[in-house]
Amino acid sequence: MTNKESILLSTNGLVKSFGGVKAVNDISLSVADNTIHAIIGPNGAGKTTLISLLSGDLTPDKGTISFAQKDITKESVEQRAKQGLARSFQITSIILPMTLLENVMLSARGRERHAYQFWKPASQNKDIEEQAITVLQQVGLWDQRYKPASDISHGEQRQLELAMALAMQPRLLLLDEPMAGMGHAESEKITGLLGTISQDKAILLIEHDMDAVFQLADTISVLVSGSVIASDEPANIRSDPQVQSAYLGGNSC
Repeated sequence: MTNKESILLSTNGLVKSFGGVKAVNDISLSVADNTIHAIIGPNGAGKTTLISLLSGDLTPDKGTISFAQKDITKESVEQRAKQGLARSFQITSIILPMTLLENVMLSARGRERHAYQFWKPASQNKDIEEQAITVLQQVGLWDQRYKPASDISHGEQRQLELAMALAMQPRLLLLDEPMAGMGHAESEKITGLLGTISQDKAILLIEHDMDAVFQLADTISVLVSGSVIASDEPANIRSDPQVQSAYLGGNSC
């Protein structure tokens, strides 16, 4: 673990079972502020279950989750989001007929106390509009702000989803395979963007693109059959015999 900042998120002994199968088995890990912590592992390792526990979409059978020194184990998705923990790409669905700017403004309103007062148009709130402008510029979509979301590419829709997450002003982003379905050029763009974002936010990243993982991550945890078998700096993970053994036979992270 790098020492950029203090620990922002930590788990202790997380367990989640479905039937007789432990999808997450006694996981304890920590994410430091302003770092990228990657979770890698084969399909079925429990990665998405873990991120669902952290976001509040699932409740653990055992164990605790702390965020900013507060126990949030029993808090809802909405409560966690208001404290600064956001799950990108699943915070809200893109509304395809709406413009990019409208989608981001709607997401930004989700953090407000009266977010669901739909009779008050979001466009009347200048703070929300300025927030949306800032994040669209940050992700490189400002020039397309008036386009319907249906008219942009898959990679650009992923950028839009990231902008929608950033509009909620998170301290920690939970990203579940943000580069899935992207070509090389699009993946490189997102990799650079995440590197910039991590300068003032923490990111917990699940990703199958190992080039991106080893380029971005400060810490990598390897998940196999619901358990963390190694957690260390990228160079040590790459040379870890146990990690190498877990992927013999062509299994990919």
